[in-house]
Amino acid sequence: MMRRGWPLLLAAACVVAVLGAGAPALAQEKVLRVRIGSDMTGLDPAKLFNIENQTICNHIFNGLVRYEYEKNGAIVPDLAEKWDLSADGKTYTFYLRKGVKWHKGYGELTADDVKFSYERVLDPEDRLALQG
Repeated sequence: MMRRGWPLLLAAACVVAVLGAGAPALAQEKVLRVRIGSDMTGLDPAKLFNIENQTICNHIFNGLVRYEYEKNGAIVPDLAEKWDLSADGKTYTFYLRKGVKWHKGYGELTADDVKFSYERVLDPEDRLALQG
């Protein structure tokens, strides 16, 4: 009985050794893999008109707030550290996190950057171009 168990034990040890040897290489890999149901139409966060684009963009871009999917789906701070709602319920004031940097050395995130993003989506001429 002991002799029949050795091949199985040896095979298991080889699998562990192979998996263990590959683990450091996988940890250093910088590839984003996401399974989606159809082709993407682009990565412009202003053009998130389908779930495939949104699935990828949620892993790449930040917003002022985000959904906390891991817990209860609550809206939680992301680029904004907090926000206030006016007494009449019509105006939100967002307080940006300090030290958030754009990639490639473009500087720190500012309120002007957020304003530009909203104006880009709301401008009727840009909106037509974005849908194109």
